[in-house]
Amino acid sequence: MEISTLQCVILIISVIQVFSLQTLYLDEACASSKLTYVETAARIKASRYSTLNRNLNCSVIVRARPEDQLVAVVRSMNSNCKYVMVTAYDGENRNRKIEDMCGFSEFNLAKRTFTSSRNALVFNLVTASSLTTSKYDIIVTSYSTGLCTFGMECDNGRCIDSSLHCNGYNNCGDNSDEFLCSSTVVVGAGIIVAIVLGGLFVVVCLPVIIVVMIFRRRRAYSKF
Repeated sequence: MEISTLQCVILIISVIQVFSLQTLYLDEACASSKLTYVETAARIKASRYSTLNRNLNCSVIVRARPEDQLVAVVRSMNSNCKYVMVTAYDGENRNRKIEDMCGFSEFNLAKRTFTSSRNALVFNLVTASSLTTSKYDIIVTSYSTGLCTFGMECDNGRCIDSSLHCNGYNNCGDNSDEFLCSSTVVVGAGIIVAIVLGGLFVVVCLPVIIVVMIFRRRRAYSKF
């Protein structure tokens, strides 16, 4: 019974993850550069935690399909430049530095939105010799140019996956994927998630819970 209950919880968690972007944490790629393939979009953060360890030098390579490019949008940033720096590079070999990112507001950056010339970006995290707090939230999206037959065409000509339309993130780079997104659409997506999770609970979890309760009750009566 315990295994079935665990499987039920794992199933619900898996469904929740489907409706969220893949998140990459820079401080978890310190042993060696971490290569991640992005089919649609990913979210990059400095760490799972508010405090960063000292003397870090960590790199995440984000790669799209060979024919695609990547657009990155800095949603938020809060770090002291004396202690934390995230640098973006164009290409896996760091051929071109795009920007050093640090400070207490993303609006202080020269580029809040930037693209790769080919299909890869590198994000490098460096910290000083003291513990510090830091916050980064960067959305990286794979896109193509030219004819956009099966995706969503942005106002700037980029073609992104249609699943990213009206998801609450600026995946186009010009925010055109979030235009004409009424509250009905957003609420509708939430309702769909709630219905799916509720259905899973009723179909999978509730019978398991009932069986467990009956089993325990019978075992309790058998003691008398």
